[in-house]
Amino acid sequence: MKDAHSGSGPGRIEENAAGFGVPTPEEVEARALQIAIISGRSASHVSEADRDQARRELSGQLGNEPDEDEIVAGSGLLAEAPGSTGHHSPTVHPEDDAVIGERLVQEGMDEALHDEMLEAHKKNIDAAS
Repeated sequence: MKDAHSGSGPGRIEENAAGFGVPTPEEVEARALQIAIISGRSASHVSEADRDQARRELSGQLGNEPDEDEIVAGSGLLAEAPGSTGHHSPTVHPEDDAVIGERLVQEGMDEALHDEMLEAHKKNIDAAS
């Protein structure tokens, strides 16, 4: 797949095997609102952390960030000395069909759970009204 900057990112949300691309501010805000609601907060209490999580989820970056100790404080750059020869990266073998299938099933189950949580929360709000 193409990278997120070319308009077709590797995000989880796809249509006809083509990614939607970079999420719009409206999409980020809508997802951040969902995250706040799932966390038990009202629409007026959407935090910047909710927005950051929404951006990561919508761009497919969730879980792919470097560890905090690998980042130079506040710069967002990986900590590596100038002139360093770097380090050896492990060899990554392609996934076999069974692993891909398991991952897709898990993603589907995660999305279904998310939908159920949103519906349950909406019903609770409606019942309280």
